[in-house]
Amino acid sequence: MTAGGVRAAPEHAPGRTPVGMVRMSGNESPSGPLPAALRVMMDAVRDVHRYPDTVSADLVHALAEHLRVPPETVTVGPGSSALLQRLLAAVCTRTDDELLVPDPAFQAYRLFAAHAGAPVRTVALSTDWAVDLDAVAAAIGPSTRVVVISNPHNPTGTIAGQQQLRRFLAAVPADVLVVLDEAYVEYAAEGLADGVALAKERWAGGHDNVAVTRTFSKAYGLAGLRVGYAIAPPMLAAELAASALPFEVSGVGQAAALASLVSRERMRARCDLTAAERARVLDALREQGFVPPPSHANHVWLPVGEDAARFERHCRDFGIAVLAYPGLGVRITLGSRADNDLMLAAARAWASGAGERTP
Repeated sequence: MTAGGVRAAPEHAPGRTPVGMVRMSGNESPSGPLPAALRVMMDAVRDVHRYPDTVSADLVHALAEHLRVPPETVTVGPGSSALLQRLLAAVCTRTDDELLVPDPAFQAYRLFAAHAGAPVRTVALSTDWAVDLDAVAAAIGPSTRVVVISNPHNPTGTIAGQQQLRRFLAAVPADVLVVLDEAYVEYAAEGLADGVALAKERWAGGHDNVAVTRTFSKAYGLAGLRVGYAIAPPMLAAELAASALPFEVSGVGQAAALASLVSRERMRARCDLTAAERARVLDALREQGFVPPPSHANHVWLPVGEDAARFERHCRDFGIAVLAYPGLGVRITLGSRADNDLMLAAARAWASGAGERTP
């Protein structure tokens, strides 16, 4: 414990990008908010002297209608990260309750676990950089209380389909909560993965150990407003709501999220453009000799192994910020076409031998 009584936690500091750098490290949308969201944000700003609705009631009901779930299963919070952290705190209540996650994964999972006082155990990805659901199921032990699966996976962009997930969920003990972190699900082809549909199936069968988190930060372009949501069994959703701070989602954020939800066809069109650009970038990287796995997210993964930190520095020399996972690879956020072309030029220079390499 620190002097202030809070457990020391792993550092998680993405987004520290020097001014002037092309930011391809944070998995943000290069397009910004949808036009409808921008319009309502400008109106909502006039009311920032008033406190917002503390339970985001309008947004909760709009999400419930959109997802065809009862409102009592929906919790809105300041980003899906905050809700993931609260889920861990709600479930991991004993000193040996552990979190099980694939590795590599979203780096903040360890931070959330540290705040909940929960140890973390990891399961390696498969050789093709996908989540090995059979290995995850086999690794569940008597102390496992929560399993988090990001789908599409962060940082590799790979995806587990509905049937794979259905078999996995059937193998998980009833006293273990599975959280499907779907921060990037909008970037996948429709129907390829839908954690909410799977959660409803499991609940209907009497299994209340599945929850889903999603966000307005990625495909909807509202990262700076911090709006996310969780879909969870009613008792767990009630715990999430009870642990919320007052007024934690701003009125501007609630208004923008509502307008974005109404404009989801416009969002889907943007995601289609991202998918086309993703295919172009992956093809170009493979032509250069890299071996990125297929991606279903807004980022691509370069498995450069021990050269990860060096490749990150090489990109900085080109004015690009990417995210290295030391010893494994580099995650690169898809940006504008110009941004992506600059990144491809950096990758081409590396492939030609211009980059600093491991001896």
